[in-house]
Amino acid sequence: EALLSFSKEINRKFDFIGVYAGSDFGLLTVAYINSSLALSGPRPEDVKRALNKYESKKIWLEGGIPTPKMTLVKSEAELKNSIVEGGYSFPLIVKPLDSCGSQGVVSAYNITGAVTGFHEAQCYSDSVLVEEFFEGIGIDVNGILWGGNFIPCGIAERFFSNPPFHFPMKGRVPVSILSEEVQRTAYDLVRDACLLLGLDNTPVKGDLLYSNGKFVILEVAPRFHGDVVTTKLLPYFSGSSPIQLLFSLLAQRSVRSLPNFKGEGAAVTIWKAIFPKIKE
Repeated sequence: EALLSFSKEINRKFDFIGVYAGSDFGLLTVAYINSSLALSGPRPEDVKRALNKYESKKIWLEGGIPTPKMTLVKSEAELKNSIVEGGYSFPLIVKPLDSCGSQGVVSAYNITGAVTGFHEAQCYSDSVLVEEFFEGIGIDVNGILWGGNFIPCGIAERFFSNPPFHFPMKGRVPVSILSEEVQRTAYDLVRDACLLLGLDNTPVKGDLLYSNGKFVILEVAPRFHGDVVTTKLLPYFSGSSPIQLLFSLLAQRSVRSLPNFKGEGAAVTIWKAIFPKIKE
């Protein structure tokens, strides 16, 4: 409510075109402000659906989108029963229902590890997902859905920490392991997954895993990937900025030619996370 009040004040003084957040934690507020001020953006109910990993994956499984099967649990007993009754085999993934940045995501190799992962995930959400484990290369897909049309905005490769945790450690552009045709498949998958959730007039990002010519989609959100990818890697590599393109669309400026986020292959841009050393 305070941010809405502040936005109304800005709207009285300036040509206020929209709100953007680079983290999942601000997306419902963004949708609320855009909806209240009749600005372009996704509807709050669609944002809420996208951020709920259980609801979104249920819709994808019904719609034929390749995504790991999952079960929602709220107790240790439900966790153990779901592994047996759901026909899961180890390893598997235990994750919070609605967290961000891979917080609380743990791979489990036996029932003890699953229980440990359940309590880790509960630090970030009351509800926990048990999910099929899929071995693959992390692929970050960015785009803009505008009036039902999908605008590709760059793909990056992401590397994660060693199990049992899955923190993003580093990433790079370009993704040399994917041909242009395979990259188009990744864009199409993210587009279809977002449209099934009702998202439109918004930036979107998809977290994918790729292995043996196939993709699975883990989650999407109505934003771009983190600031490092969006404001550093993709612009440095391609000379085009997803953020500038989004702002032009929000301001209803004519976009005569869409940016090319493929780059010329002459530059490789890399990011790497630095974590503090933690005492046992």
